[in-house]
Amino acid sequence: MSILSRRQMKAIDRLFFNAHKLQEAVMSIAAERAAKAEASSDPTARSAVEHLVPVPHACGYDNPELWLQAVKETWEKYDGTLVGDLMRRRYILKEVWQKTQYECYVSDAVYFNYRQEFIIYAALMLAKKGIDLELDDGKMLSEWCKK
Repeated sequence: MSILSRRQMKAIDRLFFNAHKLQEAVMSIAAERAAKAEASSDPTARSAVEHLVPVPHACGYDNPELWLQAVKETWEKYDGTLVGDLMRRRYILKEVWQKTQYECYVSDAVYFNYRQEFIIYAALMLAKKGIDLELDDGKMLSEWCKK
């Protein structure tokens, strides 16, 4: 049993699959803002570029930079571990789980338990950053973590 619903796990799963697209969108929006400010003759606008407010919305995510920070912290946590290797094969190499399982000599249970651990850690990083996922009982993940 997991503290996350299947829907929430799929949402975080999609986040890892699409993190590179989200990163590109955030960089594109930031570059657009910088170009507009650079074209301005207003020195205040140019200095504001240095202190840009975060990108408010990209690819369907509010505060996408916070989502990307959670992704980065999750990858850093599992870097150099079997969990990290299995998830790298899933999200970066886009291998099907059966191939990964066969090549890494892990059972179904081990693969899916590690995947669940990876996703739950990411959910906790999101909650730590103030991005809350609603649980099935209507409570927020951050409330559940306080127990």
